[in-house]
Amino acid sequence: MHGLTLFEAQEELFWKLEEIIITEDNILKVNHGFNRGQVIKNYLRSKNFTIDTVRYRLKVEIKIDPKNQGITFIKLIKDKKGR
Repeated sequence: MHGLTLFEAQEELFWKLEEIIITEDNILKVNHGFNRGQVIKNYLRSKNFTIDTVRYRLKVEIKIDPKNQGITFIKLIKDKKGR
């Protein structure tokens, strides 16, 4: 996500989340960095991200890497239909 605008990062994130719906994976590791810019990190940990996931009909859990604040894990919660 380094070097992307927030809009570009949002497009990439939701494309990747849609992609993992059809795979066996359910966790997306987002390396957004920590020191230089925090816009993407703040978005991922905000109510706006939660609202956007609902808009895409996704249910997710956010986990913050305790060893590296520049990484956020997004866990996709799949329903019984696999979505």
